[in-house]
Amino acid sequence: GADWGFGSDPTTRVRCWIWTKKSAKRYLCVEREVYLQGSDGNALELRHLPREFDTFPDSRTTMIYADCAQPQNITYMTNEGFRMEPCDKWPGSVEDGVEHIRGTYSGIIVHPDCPHTAEEMMLYSYKTDKLTGEVLPDIIDKMNHCIDAIRYALNDVIQHSRGGHL
Repeated sequence: GADWGFGSDPTTRVRCWIWTKKSAKRYLCVEREVYLQGSDGNALELRHLPREFDTFPDSRTTMIYADCAQPQNITYMTNEGFRMEPCDKWPGSVEDGVEHIRGTYSGIIVHPDCPHTAEEMMLYSYKTDKLTGEVLPDIIDKMNHCIDAIRYALNDVIQHSRGGHL
């Protein structure tokens, strides 16, 4: 999955897969990430992304599901030789994706080479009511770039689990 950076938000790419053990327990495994920001702290320019995406083995033969909000980025990367498709988004897709990630797997295994993913998994949170301290259903939209890329990578699986198309 790939999440496009903008401003101070990084472009991220992750490789993840679902491991089903003989016991039928399923684990979400995140084995690789790139977290791309320029030296100025802003998103890396699009022209630099092919080189960085190529740090993944089989980068140009493995399908990458990317944030559909930047179709020009998908077109550029496809023209550069990557297999890339836009993910689907629907009302509640963020919540559906988070619910899927949190509720479907017996655990999430994050490789030590994925420190940003590990950090985001620990810091990802919901808003709280300032007066009561009650947790609200609204997700805080920060510290989520790798997690968004995971949601995009799992796009078809998430839709299938909620009764959508494949």
